[in-house]
Amino acid sequence: MKDTVEVQVYDLFDMVCDAYVASLENPPYPIAFYLERIKNNAYGYLPAEKHADFDEYLNNKDYMPASNIILDTK
Repeated sequence: MKDTVEVQVYDLFDMVCDAYVASLENPPYPIAFYLERIKNNAYGYLPAEKHADFDEYLNNKDYMPASNIILDTK
């Protein structure tokens, strides 16, 4: 698997535009609309091998911060 991919300039442009519009105070569509477009566009560039890694990331909830469990020792 390669460590780099080539991204089409028009796709990169669309992702930058969507990210910018999503950050505006009153975008024409909900922010989730723009994030979904960015995700769909970027996902298309992932090599097939990384799709399994992405599924594992979601299934394991690796995006969640580590939690500290404090036990009362009284």
